Amino acid sequence: MSEDHAESDARRRIVHYWHQYGLVDTTAAPSLAMQQMYLYHSAAAPQAEIDVAWEQNHAMLTEGGSKQTGPGRFELGDCVST
Repeated sequence: MSEDHAESDARRRIVHYWHQYGLVDTTAAPSLAMQQMYLYHSAAAPQAEIDVAWEQNHAMLTEGGSKQTGPGRFELGDCVST
């Protein structure tokens, strides 16, 4: 490792997701809609950057209407963010 890059500076980002679609009844005709969605995001970066990112994410969730229901847990309708 060079002096410019310490092991603690290692970065990683993993994103895993899936969607489930199906037909939902409407007044006129069935429509295709996303019925379930799963998103997993994992990141590694220096702790100071992670702290800033968490603060930004929590602010965006709140601005978008989500309510904080516990430490690091936000809910909007049936959508849960942890």
